[in-house]
Amino acid sequence: MNTSSATTGVQIDLSQSTFVIYICFGIIGVAGNGIVLFVIARVKELRDTTNILIANQSLIDFTSSALLIALFVAPLPPLPRRNQPLARFLCGFWYTQYPFWAMFPASGINLTILTTERYLAVVHPLYYRNRMRPRLAVIISLIPWIFGMLYMGYLPFLTTVRGQLCLQFLWPNDIMQPAVGIATIVIVFLLPFFAMTAMYVQIVKVLRAQDANLSGKRLGAVHQAKDYRNVARKNMIKTTLLLFTSYGICLAPNNIIYLFYCLGGYVDFNGVFYYVTVCVAFISIWTNPFIYTLQYRKFQRGLSVAFGCKRTVSSPHDVSASVLTASEQI
Repeated sequence: MNTSSATTGVQIDLSQSTFVIYICFGIIGVAGNGIVLFVIARVKELRDTTNILIANQSLIDFTSSALLIALFVAPLPPLPRRNQPLARFLCGFWYTQYPFWAMFPASGINLTILTTERYLAVVHPLYYRNRMRPRLAVIISLIPWIFGMLYMGYLPFLTTVRGQLCLQFLWPNDIMQPAVGIATIVIVFLLPFFAMTAMYVQIVKVLRAQDANLSGKRLGAVHQAKDYRNVARKNMIKTTLLLFTSYGICLAPNNIIYLFYCLGGYVDFNGVFYYVTVCVAFISIWTNPFIYTLQYRKFQRGLSVAFGCKRTVSSPHDVSASVLTASEQI
């Protein structure tokens, strides 16, 4: 988390290198995630349950990238002297970068939901086929947004306006600060991390058992279709696993720093080390489109279709185009 004790709204104290990094991250994030959203919206075959959740992940990252530029690069608006409600709103909502930081727990929750969707598809396929529908995925996609905004909702209440200054992180007592730090590292980072790890362990076990079963059968037309379905599943699992790994590596340093601060430790929020952890955390908002492009084969084919290079997302290795297209959804 980024934090400071007081800001005036005239400018953001960033070194030139950090300023350039933030601009580059923001532009790459907006462009990359914008392309992902465009491809999924344009290609009908990508509008299944999994890809709706992937689109939601990209929408969260797209929003984070835009807010990165708006809140960390653009000058903060000055606090009005004669309109205290507006000054209070700007201080609590904008100066704290509240909407930006709300995107990080939202991203973690959406990744957990995406992993759970893959877990149900592989480990409990009958339940998945009977219950999961694209419309349900759209409804579920609202959960990360609501959670992120509610969870980080304490930020505006830790601020006050004095003249032209916005004072931030004014903890009401000595208990709330360490409590928030511990809750953040546990709820936002550790619980999703261990939940996703446990689900991936089960997914790998099931996929290995399926591999052993297929290897003992003669690959006729039906078994070839099953084999291609298994390949598609593995590709999707590898993609989500890379998303999870990237999220964990990028967010861990800054979460640890924030926990240390909330427990009463001294953190130089203008120091080089702190800004390195922030920049590493910000990497997570633009890496996902590269993961989809380099790893996710169905998205690769959809990318070609969206830009007019191909007419269908079906694989050239299909035994039946319709069989594989349907099977990739699970």
